[in-house]
Amino acid sequence: MVNNKALLVAVALCFPLFVAGGNTGASPSMTTRVSVASDEAKANASETEATDPRYVIVHLRTPEAPGVAALDRVDGAVQVRTVQERVLSSLTPPDFEVTYRYQLLPALAGTVSPEGARILEHHPDVLSIERNRPLQAGLSNSVPLIHANNVHALGYTGEGAVVAVIDTGVDTDNVDLADSLIHQECFMAGPLLASRCPNGSSYQVGPGAAEDDHGHGTNVAGIITSNGTTTPVAVAPGAQVEAFKIIDKNGMAAESDLIAVLDHILAAHPEIDVVNMSLGSFSEYSPGSCESVALPYNQLRSNAILPFAAAMNRGIASVHSAALRIRVGTGQPQTKWPAGLTRTRRSTCSHLAVALGPPA
Repeated sequence: MVNNKALLVAVALCFPLFVAGGNTGASPSMTTRVSVASDEAKANASETEATDPRYVIVHLRTPEAPGVAALDRVDGAVQVRTVQERVLSSLTPPDFEVTYRYQLLPALAGTVSPEGARILEHHPDVLSIERNRPLQAGLSNSVPLIHANNVHALGYTGEGAVVAVIDTGVDTDNVDLADSLIHQECFMAGPLLASRCPNGSSYQVGPGAAEDDHGHGTNVAGIITSNGTTTPVAVAPGAQVEAFKIIDKNGMAAESDLIAVLDHILAAHPEIDVVNMSLGSFSEYSPGSCESVALPYNQLRSNAILPFAAAMNRGIASVHSAALRIRVGTGQPQTKWPAGLTRTRRSTCSHLAVALGPPA
């Protein structure tokens, strides 16, 4: 059963959102080989640039059915690592440069060559190959829409709940958030970002690690936990916030970084009750890809963590975002895409917005 303190925060957030179903150094879920592109892309990058087929997320098969039961952190990590090693042993560094080896989620992220794509396409442990989708900051205006004052009047303030805010970070000098911000971490190893973590690297943890250089994340965190010092009292002023920075100064992010944070939360942050992702994409999935992309959210729910993602205010109900997908072993190769992999647009995965409800 999900605990009541988390459910109160979830109820307060659910109107503008839908259920989606330290020290600095190397990220706990990152390998030592991290391929980081320079500032190639701006917020207005073309679709071809933003979904460059070299940058992929490889979803892997595991013996256990994912997203069904709560993960055992030790056994789950061993299973995932074993499958990852089998896949990587079939490749050489020029064919696949690793960005992330996820800890509990059966996937890899990195840069693939045409030859590497062909190898992965036929590997028995590979479930699917997805483009590393670009994401962008989304809805950040909600308190006036959901009548939070009515919830407060009943005595519900979110006290005791911990909310992970995956966004542009938080202004650590903001007095309205000073008593609720308890943890900061940054994952920005994805391709085509215009900026990196505050220390200039692709990973940072500790005070200042999630310093906001955009403003969106501070606004979102303020909507959730502002204490009312200089702005109106927030939806859940009694809750605490852990800020995870993945969105760059232009409001853009990479899906591989989002998955890295979700994987890290599953592996190392059992105290988190709710995950808020005010970000997304307006592109579409291709047939058969929805369930693979939904796996992190199913797994969060199985571990009694409520995941939320922005609906983006354009009538598109997707899991967290959606874009072009590379499907394994179907169709004919097309120009500009790795041999054997096909570019398609089909589904918005809207059925998952209903299927991925709160944990039982």
